Amino acid sequence: MNYIIQSGLGSKNTILDTERSVSLALTTKNLSGISLQLSMTKDGIIVISCPSFLKTHPQISISDYTFQELRHYNLGNRVRKEEFLTLADLLKHFHNSSKTFIFTLTDQGERNTDFVSQVLEILSFYPQLSIYLKSSVKELVLAMKEKKTTAHVGADILDNGTYFWDLDLDFYCFVDPELYVSHCMKKIEEHRFMMVESTTEGSAVFMISQFSNYLNQIFLIFSNRDSFTSIYPVCQNMISSTERIE
Repeated sequence: MNYIIQSGLGSKNTILDTERSVSLALTTKNLSGISLQLSMTKDGIIVISCPSFLKTHPQISISDYTFQELRHYNLGNRVRKEEFLTLADLLKHFHNSSKTFIFTLTDQGERNTDFVSQVLEILSFYPQLSIYLKSSVKELVLAMKEKKTTAHVGADILDNGTYFWDLDLDFYCFVDPELYVSHCMKKIEEHRFMMVESTTEGSAVFMISQFSNYLNQIFLIFSNRDSFTSIYPVCQNMISSTERIE
């Protein structure tokens, strides 16, 4: 089973989606990796989005600002100042990590093709890293699928449609696994990976019970530290019980 944390591990003075929060997540024993969002600045720099900051500052759109303009904003607080982190700097700093990086590409409109090219160019310098790229935007998924990359390419599935399931992707990500049981089983038997976004205890238990023989192909993505802390022992106990029965 693979346990992933969204945006890193934060604390009072450790802001999510920053180098420090990523470092804390990647050095936490029971976590398999981290999930982050990517955006592109007005001048074409790939940065780690900071959803919590952008939510409280709705007037700011990363695509409307140059990277230097974005650096004027403090993502942190008075005690610890934090700036937007570039994808290049992130991977340069953690290039020796054995953990998994999951990156979600956000819609860049007319610049989607360039966005994918820029991301893949940066990733090409780090073929040793375990990287998964995903998006809910068809254009982005198709662009990633068509280009040569060592990263795994997948899709965020937000509805009951079969469009993404009909594509031969490396993995499929969703929130409510009970809606996609038959699709999941078919793809898992084809050695594809399944990811559960915003994992709850119910969705985690469901995945373990349904796919107990394929746990290495399952990724549970947790929204925050509290959900991971509460659900992780439930998962481990259930897995241990299953193994004893077998």
